[in-house]
Formats: sequence, structure tokens, C-alpha cells
Amino acid sequence: VTDASCSVEVVRSAECSVGRPREEEGVGKIKVVDVMTKDVIAVRADTTVQEIARLLKEHRIGGVPVIDGESEVIGMVSEGDLFLKQKRFPYLGIRAPALFGQFVEPENIAEIYQEARHLTAADVMTKAVATVDPQDQVGQVAETMMRDGLRRVPVAHDGKLVGIISRSD
Repeated sequence: VTDASCSVEVVRSAECSVGRPREEEGVGKIKVVDVMTKDVIAVRADTTVQEIARLLKEHRIGGVPVIDGESEVIGMVSEGDLFLKQKRFPYLGIRAPALFGQFVEPENIAEIYQEARHLTAADVMTKAVATVDPQDQVGQVAETMMRDGLRRVPVAHDGKLVGIISRSD
């Protein structure tokens, strides 16, 4: 900071507990609670796909947990759930474009997106979502995320959403 060629402002949250681990803790002892994002953008099952897309863009995030009335995680919607992907035809081994679980002709994409305005998080979310505990070790969570190809995992305590941990954390 002292050698910067322009003015620099260092901002730290008063409640931020992220820092270098003490020598006796070691890197392997860092807990999820120390690095997770605590202010989580989450949606309800009845949130429209259009609103989810707006939230992802506005907050520059790649996915949101879906919670019920008790703040329990019931699913996840990621940006990948909102875009065209390749899906295999059962038993044929060939791939074709699919959107929201249905096969589409490329010329019909605009029409399908128009109809999708009525879809909700419940229609497109991944339902089998694993959560992690705030006291879990970051190293173990990182290994699980790498192994399973996860970009973000909700953090829950006593079944309630308390944060989210992502690759950037």
C-alpha cells in the first residue's frame, strides 16, 4: 500500500474474521465460517426464472440457493439452469439442444424463453443439494467441490441457510 502509485483505501468489515491462520492453527484448520459469504442472495420456490436471471446479473453471481419458509435449503438454481445446453436422447447416444429440460429447435429458442417467463425456481432448480456446516474445514469442502464439480455450496446450521461458500472463497 505504501508503494502504490495512486491513493489506496483499505476497507475491512468490523465483523470480518478472515485472516491468516495462527501458526498453531495451520491452513488445514480454517473453518467454512471464516471464509463464507454471510449475506446470501436466496430465492423462494415461487420466484420466477426472469427474476432469478435479473438477480444473477445484478449481483454478478452464478447461482442462488432456493429456500422454503423456514429458511431451509430445498434446491439451487445456477446460471447453467437458465441457458441452452446439450442433452442426450435416451438410448440413442446423440445430443441435441435442450432448455429447461425439453429438447428445442434452435429457431424456437426465443419462443421458449418467452414461455419460460412463467417458470419458477421450483421448475428449474437442482433438488438434491448438499450443504456444509459452518464448522467444517475449508480444505475438505474444497476437495468435495473439486471432486463433484461444484462452484458453490450453501452453508446451513441446524438446517437453516447461514451462508454460501464458492470457489472464489
